[in-house]
Amino acid sequence: RGGSVAVGAFHPSHHVMQGNLRVRQYQALIDKLKDDDQAIIMGDLNAMAWQRPRRLLKKHGYRSVLNQLGLQRQSTFPAHYKTADAPGLPVGLRHIIEKSVNRWGASIDDIYVKGNHRVVDGGFLEGKSDHLGVWATIQFL
Repeated sequence: RGGSVAVGAFHPSHHVMQGNLRVRQYQALIDKLKDDDQAIIMGDLNAMAWQRPRRLLKKHGYRSVLNQLGLQRQSTFPAHYKTADAPGLPVGLRHIIEKSVNRWGASIDDIYVKGNHRVVDGGFLEGKSDHLGVWATIQFL
């Protein structure tokens, strides 16, 4: 309702040994949007909800759309993804996928919203990607 909404599509580093880099990338985007009363940050966040980078979003007033909808957390990566489908994967990433992610999955894709809003609807969708997509209809009040 009136005004503008800042939107940040985000895909920070996936390197597990570069946690500080990922935190700096999150902080840079949060800082970029700090003066906006209404903002959305979404994408392949390359961090689980309990990890430090995503906790930064909560600290700065962002809320997960999927949590607001009460949707059961599910793995968004891999989505029917097999390492054999990607022969060019670096050995380290292939090992992580084969030994952990393929076994348990990772909920790393989400939409976070800051400002006075109501989530009307949302969910997951499948496509031709190694991740499930996430979508939402958000009404700013």
